[in-house]
Amino acid sequence: MVLEVARGQASPCSLTFGQYACAQSAWLQDLQDDFLISLYSCLSPKPASVMDPQYSILFFSKYDAKKLVAALTAFSQRFSHVPLSLEWNMIFINGLWEKMLQVPDIDSPPVLSQWIHEGLQPFLVEPEVFACLHAKNVFCEAFQKILPDRFVCYLSPSAVSNLSRDDALSLAQRISRNCPLNLTCGGVRRERSPSSMSTEELQVAASLVRKFEHFSPAILRSLGQAAVGLSISDIENSISDKDLEASIPALGEVRGWNAEQSSAIINKLLSSGYQIPNGQSLAKLGSLVAGLNSSTLRSLPPEVILEAIKSLEFVQHMVILPSSLKRIFVEKAAMFFSDAIKTEPDFSRLSQSVLQGFTCAAANEMKAERFQELAKVMKKKNVKLGGGQLSCLVKVVTLHGIPKDLDSYPEDLLLFLRPPVAWSSFTLNELSGLIPVLDHSILQKIPKNALTLWMKNFARDSPLSREELATIVEELLPTRHKRADGCPPDKRITEMVLNNELMPIDYTAEQLHTCLRNVSLDNHLPQILTYAFSIQQLAVLKRRLDEVEDNENFSLPKSSFFCRLATLNLSACSQTTKDILYAKAKRAFSDQHYLPAYYELIEPYLGGAPGVDLKALSKDGVNMEVSTLAQLRRDSLLSLTIPEVQNLLGINIRDLYKWQNQSPIKEWVHRQQQSELDKLNVSLTGGTQEGYINIITPEF
Repeated sequence: MVLEVARGQASPCSLTFGQYACAQSAWLQDLQDDFLISLYSCLSPKPASVMDPQYSILFFSKYDAKKLVAALTAFSQRFSHVPLSLEWNMIFINGLWEKMLQVPDIDSPPVLSQWIHEGLQPFLVEPEVFACLHAKNVFCEAFQKILPDRFVCYLSPSAVSNLSRDDALSLAQRISRNCPLNLTCGGVRRERSPSSMSTEELQVAASLVRKFEHFSPAILRSLGQAAVGLSISDIENSISDKDLEASIPALGEVRGWNAEQSSAIINKLLSSGYQIPNGQSLAKLGSLVAGLNSSTLRSLPPEVILEAIKSLEFVQHMVILPSSLKRIFVEKAAMFFSDAIKTEPDFSRLSQSVLQGFTCAAANEMKAERFQELAKVMKKKNVKLGGGQLSCLVKVVTLHGIPKDLDSYPEDLLLFLRPPVAWSSFTLNELSGLIPVLDHSILQKIPKNALTLWMKNFARDSPLSREELATIVEELLPTRHKRADGCPPDKRITEMVLNNELMPIDYTAEQLHTCLRNVSLDNHLPQILTYAFSIQQLAVLKRRLDEVEDNENFSLPKSSFFCRLATLNLSACSQTTKDILYAKAKRAFSDQHYLPAYYELIEPYLGGAPGVDLKALSKDGVNMEVSTLAQLRRDSLLSLTIPEVQNLLGINIRDLYKWQNQSPIKEWVHRQQQSELDKLNVSLTGGTQEGYINIITPEF
């Protein structure tokens, strides 16, 4: 049949790739030069089999080298400007590359250049192909000189082991210029993480660095990204103090320093007398900032840090910092704000970056008039505040009623004050960043049609997470419903439904459970995990996965659901689990307990806190939300006095009456003297009257 194809008596598509690969070598020599064009056209519309990469090696191994070059030249002319199927591109190159290795004189530049630039050119367009070829060890000196620029991103360590110093510097410069992406053999394109490099990338960098005994500023600049291959010994012994300081701009742009490298560089700089007197000198460190230890960073004046974070490049380097160092940056900004508002009589003289450090704890120490003045300056300076800051701002500004000069306050604050019953989908779009701080009492007043329209038209482009969108879904679903005997016809879950990210708003948990029967989630699970399902809906999906796993004896990624349920609400955990999590969190944040950011770190875990820790926390002016108070351990809450609860809640004390009928706050109220509760002036009732003893039944 191959001969019939060669003579034009049969279609090239009449045989499979495996049949061509198994044909006699002599028969393949009769094929015309344009046969590869026809073969590719026959194969590319079809899905490849697991054997096709091996068929490719076998098929091309039987081709005469000169005849194959002629066929590839014709193929290149036909497909020079036409993108190839990535799947078949990879399969063809798998065999062609192996064939190229067998060609005599392949190490000579003319022969190699003919294969690379004339024969294989259409197959070397997609960078994904380069990622798969780096393991094929043909990176001889001749090859490197004609190597396409993008190919240098995928060199193997052995490919650079025999380079001269000049060639190593030249290659390092090409790598820095041409390797902005990490690309995998599977064809998935992703941006290079600022801090991650593959093992082979690090090995290549180390191989290039080993060509040098001493590192001048010029060499370090030329090495560029390859400087990440410096060993600790190189840093300590092969770079002079003067040269290291002169090289800070170059080294600060290098991605991927590990903790030991960045610490070694910073320690050497500081021990040689390097100073960080201002924000510019801190920002100049760039990626090396990760090498600063906590004590050094804490010793820097807050204004130095505030000046440094004005640099966008420096902020980008902060992304890769350990969480402990990030917290210090935040704390310094908050600390500077706290100090500034105490000593600055004219808030308008404070910079935008200083005002950005606004904290509720600092504001709690100010008189209402002074605080309102601060809020107005924030509007003039166009300070962008987060949801938590705005929530605090609203409570303090409206402490004595809504101000008449509302137009003088930040626009986001004005939106937050508009009556929820009057909100439209466009209002919600303006408020989307604040939705996480809206509680149920506000959400339930928003018209349902406004919420639905917002979900359909704006939610996709909002900055909210899946969990935050789920709070909207919970408001849209009915609180009471009939148990369905079967799935209603208009609720049947089809392929179209599974591909609709608004699926959660169309199903109650019961409807979801009923309609998921006999529906396969295999091909849709990763996708629907991104949908804004409520906790109840997620529980139904998990139950469905349990049923599938039990009945069909295979494992699905249920852990994603467990993570979703856990991150949404820790109240679902047992008390023992909460106690363990709190103890672990307290140990983890023990070095932060005296800093303003400590409460934000420990707050999610307070459901396991003992009473003695809560008593200590009450002295820190934390402004605890009442919803957090309601999640405390029953015994811990009942051990608190009225002043301690008042100090814990701070500006939120007025919200306590809304929760007075919910356990365990209800029990706490019953244990207090009503006369003492009256002194809070927040309308709490249900306390013990004078002359009575309240008997509390213990819970077992």
